[in-house]
Amino acid sequence: MTRRVCFTIATEYYFSVGYNGSTVPHDTIPGVGLTGHPVAIRQKKVEKLDKAHEGVSMYLPIERLYFLKRNGLTKEEVLDFKKCQTQINQELKVSKHEAFKARIQENLMRNHSCKRKCQDSDDCRTKAQRFLYTET
Repeated sequence: MTRRVCFTIATEYYFSVGYNGSTVPHDTIPGVGLTGHPVAIRQKKVEKLDKAHEGVSMYLPIERLYFLKRNGLTKEEVLDFKKCQTQINQELKVSKHEAFKARIQENLMRNHSCKRKCQDSDDCRTKAQRFLYTET
């Protein structure tokens, strides 16, 4: 038995854009997102909704700086956030690299044990170590 659910009214919440620590951009400019309480709430019929505004907005660094300054952040506060953002990006890069190395090591050991039973032989270990400790 098939059931259908239909919605006729949609409630849209509008927020200010400001500093949001839950966003992690790839550059050093702090991330922005929805902040505070809704500034407006509107109800519309579903068929009249604007489909162009669906999804996630991504802002350029200059736009993010504009939002941060508009929300009253000082130059010093933005610089402090930039330092934190740089540290977060470095830690994220290290974490990704470590996860990648672990995956490669696991695959190498699995392939070596399947192809030939080389348990802890120097030849297998040195090839894996040479690959893993070469900077990418």
